[in-house]
Amino acid sequence: MKLVLLLSAAVLVGTAAPAHATTWPARHLDDRDNHHTVSVHVGQTVELTLASTYWTIGRPSGTALGATGPERKTPNYTKPGCHGGSGCGTDVRDFKAVRTGTSGISATRTTCGEALRCPDDKSRFFVTVHVIP
Repeated sequence: MKLVLLLSAAVLVGTAAPAHATTWPARHLDDRDNHHTVSVHVGQTVELTLASTYWTIGRPSGTALGATGPERKTPNYTKPGCHGGSGCGTDVRDFKAVRTGTSGISATRTTCGEALRCPDDKSRFFVTVHVIP
Protein backbone atom coordinates (compact mmCIF):
# COMPACT_ATOMS: atom_id res chain seq x y z
CA MET A 1 0.00 0.00 0.00
CA LYS A 2 2.84 2.43 0.86
CA LEU A 3 4.49 1.75 -2.50
CA VAL A 4 1.25 2.57 -4.36
CA LEU A 5 0.86 5.84 -2.45
CA LEU A 6 4.48 6.81 -3.11
CA LEU A 7 4.13 6.06 -6.83
CA SER A 8 0.87 8.03 -7.00
CA ALA A 9 2.49 10.99 -5.29
CA ALA A 10 5.45 10.83 -7.68
CA VAL A 11 3.12 10.85 -10.69
CA LEU A 12 1.20 13.85 -9.34
CA VAL A 13 4.37 15.81 -8.64
CA GLY A 14 5.73 14.99 -12.09
CA THR A 15 2.62 16.35 -13.84
CA ALA A 16 2.17 19.54 -11.83
CA ALA A 17 2.82 22.88 -13.52
CA PRO A 18 6.31 24.23 -12.86
CA ALA A 19 6.47 26.68 -9.97
CA HIS A 20 8.32 29.19 -12.18
CA ALA A 21 5.57 29.42 -14.86
CA THR A 22 5.36 33.06 -16.01
CA THR A 23 2.27 34.98 -16.97
CA TRP A 24 3.28 37.78 -19.32
CA PRO A 25 1.41 41.10 -19.23
CA ALA A 26 -0.49 42.12 -22.35
CA ARG A 27 1.57 43.88 -25.00
CA HIS A 28 -0.16 47.11 -26.08
CA LEU A 29 0.48 48.38 -29.61
CA ASP A 30 -0.79 51.57 -31.23
CA ASP A 31 -0.29 53.88 -34.23
CA ARG A 32 3.32 54.56 -33.19
CA ASP A 33 4.20 50.88 -33.81
CA ASN A 34 3.47 51.08 -37.54
CA HIS A 35 6.24 49.41 -39.57
CA HIS A 36 7.94 48.11 -36.41
CA THR A 37 8.83 44.62 -35.23
CA VAL A 38 7.99 43.53 -31.69
CA SER A 39 8.58 40.34 -29.71
CA VAL A 40 6.12 38.63 -27.38
CA HIS A 41 6.06 35.32 -25.55
CA VAL A 42 3.86 32.29 -26.25
CA GLY A 43 0.65 32.79 -24.29
CA GLN A 44 0.95 36.58 -24.23
CA THR A 45 -1.94 38.80 -25.37
CA VAL A 46 -1.33 41.54 -27.94
CA GLU A 47 -3.79 44.45 -28.01
CA LEU A 48 -3.72 46.77 -31.02
CA THR A 49 -5.41 50.16 -30.57
CA LEU A 50 -5.57 52.51 -33.54
CA ALA A 51 -6.71 56.12 -33.13
CA SER A 52 -9.57 56.25 -35.62
CA THR A 53 -12.76 54.30 -36.19
CA TYR A 54 -12.00 54.37 -39.93
CA TRP A 55 -9.44 51.54 -39.58
CA THR A 56 -10.26 47.92 -40.38
CA ILE A 57 -7.95 45.55 -38.50
CA GLY A 58 -7.50 42.23 -40.27
CA ARG A 59 -6.77 38.72 -39.08
CA PRO A 60 -3.09 38.03 -38.44
CA SER A 61 -0.89 36.54 -41.12
CA GLY A 62 1.16 33.46 -40.27
CA THR A 63 0.34 30.97 -37.53
CA ALA A 64 2.09 32.44 -34.47
CA LEU A 65 -0.83 34.74 -33.52
CA GLY A 66 -4.56 34.12 -33.38
CA ALA A 67 -7.31 36.74 -33.15
CA THR A 68 -9.23 36.38 -29.89
CA GLY A 69 -12.32 38.22 -31.04
CA PRO A 70 -13.66 40.81 -33.45
CA GLU A 71 -12.38 44.35 -33.63
CA ARG A 72 -14.11 46.88 -31.39
CA LYS A 73 -14.79 50.38 -32.68
CA THR A 74 -15.42 52.97 -29.96
CA PRO A 75 -16.48 56.41 -31.19
CA ASN A 76 -15.47 59.38 -29.02
CA TYR A 77 -17.24 62.66 -29.71
CA THR A 78 -16.02 64.52 -26.61
CA LYS A 79 -13.12 66.22 -28.42
CA PRO A 80 -13.80 69.55 -30.15
CA GLY A 81 -14.68 69.03 -33.80
CA CYS A 82 -15.71 65.39 -33.30
CA HIS A 83 -19.17 64.30 -34.38
CA GLY A 84 -20.80 61.25 -35.94
CA GLY A 85 -18.97 60.12 -39.07
CA SER A 86 -15.76 62.02 -38.24
CA GLY A 87 -13.76 58.90 -37.32
CA CYS A 88 -13.00 60.16 -33.79
CA GLY A 89 -12.39 57.28 -31.44
CA THR A 90 -10.49 54.00 -31.50
CA ASP A 91 -10.45 50.65 -33.21
CA VAL A 92 -9.15 47.81 -31.02
CA ARG A 93 -8.44 44.13 -31.68
CA ASP A 94 -6.87 41.51 -29.42
CA PHE A 95 -4.58 38.68 -30.44
CA LYS A 96 -3.00 35.77 -28.58
CA ALA A 97 0.51 34.43 -29.19
CA VAL A 98 -0.22 30.73 -29.72
CA ARG A 99 3.14 29.32 -30.93
CA THR A 100 6.66 30.40 -31.70
CA GLY A 101 7.17 31.98 -35.08
CA THR A 102 6.32 35.21 -36.89
CA SER A 103 2.97 36.78 -37.72
CA GLY A 104 1.92 40.14 -39.06
CA ILE A 105 -0.96 42.38 -38.02
CA SER A 106 -2.30 44.76 -40.63
CA ALA A 107 -4.99 47.39 -40.87
CA THR A 108 -6.25 49.53 -43.71
CA ARG A 109 -8.41 52.60 -44.17
CA THR A 110 -9.41 54.74 -47.13
CA THR A 111 -10.73 57.76 -45.23
CA CYS A 112 -8.59 59.92 -42.92
CA GLY A 113 -11.30 62.41 -42.02
CA GLU A 114 -14.76 63.41 -43.07
CA ALA A 115 -14.71 63.12 -46.88
CA LEU A 116 -10.88 63.16 -46.81
CA ARG A 117 -9.19 60.34 -48.70
CA CYS A 118 -6.03 58.95 -47.05
CA PRO A 119 -2.71 59.18 -48.86
CA ASP A 120 -0.94 55.81 -49.24
CA ASP A 121 1.44 56.40 -46.31
CA LYS A 122 -1.51 56.94 -43.93
CA SER A 123 -3.85 54.25 -45.23
CA ARG A 124 -1.92 51.14 -44.17
CA PHE A 125 -0.70 49.87 -40.81
CA PHE A 126 1.55 46.84 -40.39
CA VAL A 127 3.51 45.41 -37.47
CA THR A 128 5.59 42.23 -37.45
CA VAL A 129 5.27 40.12 -34.31
CA HIS A 130 7.93 37.56 -33.38
CA VAL A 131 6.61 35.03 -30.87
CA ILE A 132 9.31 33.53 -28.68
CA PRO A 133 9.08 30.82 -26.01
